[in-house]
Amino acid sequence: MRALPLLAIALFGCRPEVAEPVDADGDGFFESDDCNDADAAIFPTAPELCNGVDDNCTGSIDEDATDGSEWFIDTDGDGFGNPSSSVMACDSPGGYVEDSTDCNDGDADFHPSAVEADCTDANDYNCDGSVGYADADGDGHPACSDCDDASAAVNSDADEACDSIDNDCDGSTDEAGSTGESTWYADDDSDSYGDPLQAQNACDQPEGHVADGLDCNDASSAAYPGGVEACDGVDNDCDGTIDEPDASDATTWYGDADADGYGNGSLPLVACAAPTGFVASSDDCNDERDDVHPAATEVCDDVDNNCDAAIDEGFTKTWFIDYDGDGVGASNVTITACERPNGFAASSDDCDDLDGAVNPSAGEVCNTVDDDCNGDIDDADSGVQYTSANDWFADDDSDGFGDAADSTQSCSSPSGYISDDTDCDDTEPLSYPGATEVWYDDIDQDCSGGSDHDQDGDGHDTTASGGDDLNDLDATCFDTCTDGSTQAGAGDDCLSIKSDYPASVDGVFWVDPDGDGDTTDAYQAYCDMSHDGGGWTLVFHSWFVGSYPPYPESTNNFAWFEANDVGDVNNFTGIDTDEYYFMRLTRFKEQADIGTELRFESDNDASVVVLADFSMSAKYGLDGSNESSIRTILCNGSGNCFIDAPGFSAQQDNDNHSGQCWTFYNNVSWWYDDCYTYNSMRTDSISVYSGYTTDPSSQHWSWWVR
Repeated sequence: MRALPLLAIALFGCRPEVAEPVDADGDGFFESDDCNDADAAIFPTAPELCNGVDDNCTGSIDEDATDGSEWFIDTDGDGFGNPSSSVMACDSPGGYVEDSTDCNDGDADFHPSAVEADCTDANDYNCDGSVGYADADGDGHPACSDCDDASAAVNSDADEACDSIDNDCDGSTDEAGSTGESTWYADDDSDSYGDPLQAQNACDQPEGHVADGLDCNDASSAAYPGGVEACDGVDNDCDGTIDEPDASDATTWYGDADADGYGNGSLPLVACAAPTGFVASSDDCNDERDDVHPAATEVCDDVDNNCDAAIDEGFTKTWFIDYDGDGVGASNVTITACERPNGFAASSDDCDDLDGAVNPSAGEVCNTVDDDCNGDIDDADSGVQYTSANDWFADDDSDGFGDAADSTQSCSSPSGYISDDTDCDDTEPLSYPGATEVWYDDIDQDCSGGSDHDQDGDGHDTTASGGDDLNDLDATCFDTCTDGSTQAGAGDDCLSIKSDYPASVDGVFWVDPDGDGDTTDAYQAYCDMSHDGGGWTLVFHSWFVGSYPPYPESTNNFAWFEANDVGDVNNFTGIDTDEYYFMRLTRFKEQADIGTELRFESDNDASVVVLADFSMSAKYGLDGSNESSIRTILCNGSGNCFIDAPGFSAQQDNDNHSGQCWTFYNNVSWWYDDCYTYNSMRTDSISVYSGYTTDPSSQHWSWWVR
């Protein structure tokens, strides 16, 4: 029983809201009844129109439209409708047409366009109310062949007349040849007067034709009988004469006896064109002098030159002294005269009449003078005329050389500007013409232009800078240079390198003494490029203190030692103290074979001894002919020291050791004492002898070949 109140609450206590009806287009019909509530022209009672729209919401489009057309039934399909049977519709219903002139809609042969060709047929096929065989006007021509059966004067036998009627029924009205025609004349210039040479007969006036044929010039509308004569080269009034004196715009001309362009007012003549000897002007006051007329310049001659009724007017003139002859005078001396006296000028504006270059017409220049007399001097004058001598160039880096791209003009040098314009970099004080060039730093110190990586100027940058020049000290080569800097560019020896490349300095070079052009067997040697013209090849150098290391088992062309360590030939950079250097004896002989001089140096002898005409034997010993010279070098001229000093051997054995021989040891060929006991090139094997140190381990000497 308690469920009933709850149901009542559910039914009556929480009613849902009812939506308000909507009329969005405001046409008086809610959207529930309106078939298009977005268009106020569409609603249930709207008039249906021919517009392809259901205007009245009936579900049909354009039915019974109020603006529909009337269509007539065409039962016989001849294109002409029955006027007594029609419907209203927007478009033609099937079997209906707009025409309503069919007099028999049951037979397609009857309609207004039908042809009635049979004059014996009693049917009115063309719906005109008559039949073809009738002859209403009694002219003997039935209606089917008479173009007007109401007029007996009109038939195919009648003559055409000028009456706007087709009298002869040929389909044309008032055609050429009609009786009563008029003559008409072409009026090409439309002046209402025709050309008598262009005439034609016609009933009606043809276009462009008139009845009057008296025009004397049908190409000009200004020429016709009775026209006004004008000065235009045309017979305007058709009287046979052109531009006669009575022309409406004829001019009065005046005789000009002196031919100065100005006429005598007492000699007039009216004509269209000026007769010979006549002009338009009539104000010459003296027609016998061609220098007297209104445009003439008055001069001091007691004559009224300009015809103004005054003589020599304006010539009580003051002239000013012109000392400097520049055409401008000074006011301190004047004279009055009709014409300018010599040494005088018309103006007194010269501010310095003693200087012909100074006057108001002069140009201001840089010379501390007021050249143009305007009160301003040099730069103070806005019109000063500068020349190239007044060009100043910025010197931002204060190196005494200016920047050609940053210039100004002035009579005097502005602060920070100079007259020079040859600086190539005005932000770099170390860069200016004549500065010492530092190559390869990307700075053009001497302003010479070109690449900073092309010292020899051959157009090729160094390989180190990305170019292809292998020798930037020689302009004659860049890719294949026999300067000894690479194996491919090995020279024959140090002397040939120095000769070909004089700029070469002491150091390690590649040499190829066999001269066969194949550098695969070239090797490196140390070259002295400074002593006595350079070109010396080092073959032995012992400037070493202490014990010597063992000979390296290598095939290097030479070996060197420093501080008791075996060195790397590829890192050998020069000879110095505390070093030991030796060349293979086979290489020594190669150098000797192409050289002619042997140089010996020692720290015990201040002098350097050079042995000329030097050569070696096939067994790598010195030739016998050199023996005395060797003794001189090593023994200070003593003939016996060689026996006491086995450190060096000539071709024959001189040290009283029976077992000496040439041999290879550790890939190096040397002269040995007792075949492996002593190396003749080692200074510790030299005995004490006259003039040399008593400590053989500290003996220092070098051998060079050239």
